[in-house]
Amino acid sequence: MLPIYCGHFGLTREPFNITPDPNFLYMSVSHREALAQLVYGIKARRGFVVLTGEVGTGKTTMIQCLLDELNSTTKTALIFNMVVSPKDLLRYVCEKFGLVAHHESLKEIHDYVSLLERFLLESYRKGENVALIIDEAQNLSTEVLENVRLLSNFETAQDKLLQILLVGQPELGVRLNASELRQIKQRVALRHHLTPLSYADCEKYIAKRLEIAGGSISLFGPKAIDAVHKYSGGIPRLVNIICDNALLTVYALRKDKVEAGMIAEVAQDLQLTVSPLFATNPVDLNVERATSLNLKNRGSGPADLAAPKPERNVTAADSTSKAQPDSVPIVSNVSDHTTATVVYSRDAKSNISTTTKFGSGVVSAQFLDYMISALTEAMGPMASVIVYEQIAAMGESVTEFPKRRVVELIEKTTREISSESAKANCKRAMLEGMRGNANGN
Repeated sequence: MLPIYCGHFGLTREPFNITPDPNFLYMSVSHREALAQLVYGIKARRGFVVLTGEVGTGKTTMIQCLLDELNSTTKTALIFNMVVSPKDLLRYVCEKFGLVAHHESLKEIHDYVSLLERFLLESYRKGENVALIIDEAQNLSTEVLENVRLLSNFETAQDKLLQILLVGQPELGVRLNASELRQIKQRVALRHHLTPLSYADCEKYIAKRLEIAGGSISLFGPKAIDAVHKYSGGIPRLVNIICDNALLTVYALRKDKVEAGMIAEVAQDLQLTVSPLFATNPVDLNVERATSLNLKNRGSGPADLAAPKPERNVTAADSTSKAQPDSVPIVSNVSDHTTATVVYSRDAKSNISTTTKFGSGVVSAQFLDYMISALTEAMGPMASVIVYEQIAAMGESVTEFPKRRVVELIEKTTREISSESAKANCKRAMLEGMRGNANGN
């Protein structure tokens, strides 16, 4: 049954249903990268793969997409039940692969292990792959996780017989970093964290769902979309809930368009507050848009940050705007120059511009390691591949990359980061690393 507002707006389908409908699938950069890593990890028999993400970011949708991508030569088992013991784990795995019937009495652990081993070896001889997917893996006990690790011991001299995908909330990543689970962490070949939607992705996400339902993005103005993004934090599930309630409000008021004020009312009813990470206001610095963000102190920053703010006349518009928190450096698009122009924004009423000279010569291996480390935080384990590919595309060498092209490399390697905040933070880390490297030399 369609919501009552559908007739009012001429919609033929419910546009913001929170159930994962593949017909409404929207793939952000982070989702595309996640799916690519999952498919590769299983098809290439990489063993352990981990996918994490906040509640509502689309992890279940990624699992469904993965199952659609895998061909008939891959046998899969999806476990989302509460697994309380190693024996439960083995029983569930054997049931999912059809090795035991649901009504059969419990067997001993070694019986399940023997059944599974024969099944994996037989599948391998037939040229078939086998994948085990465990959802909500952050809820597994340490004992069960350790037994999941033992399942990865099924292997030949060349290949892993069982590919294991652990999917869970960010707590899963925290748990895998614990010392008692370091053996699992060392076996993880691929790891990806789903990031929230950027403003641009949020707009496209809403537009696509409305279009499929027979409507258009014109139902939401730019300010309304911005409000949805801020209150949802870019979480797709929250975007759906907010938009669904907003359309109901518009229908009740007999309006024809969602306004920002309506989004605020809906958010208040749902007890949602503006996410600090996404409650940012763009500041026009002529060179490039900068976004004010609260950042953790990464150590001593550029000396220019201590310079006094230039004063200017305050207009009436300025007096009504709220002061913005300290901003991060924004690297301008520079190509093949010996200097890198960096713009710092302290607040919405002032900005500081400084030119940083990296000098001639080549960058050190330490800087490239620092750059890959910063990029890994934002993009995951593919960071090193991206850096090396971009250096090659620029016609340069990893061992002799010129300092004069550092800014260009930073721009190229960070452009696929979907979150503007994460992108700015990553640029800041890379730039500070280069400045420290230059000062050290």
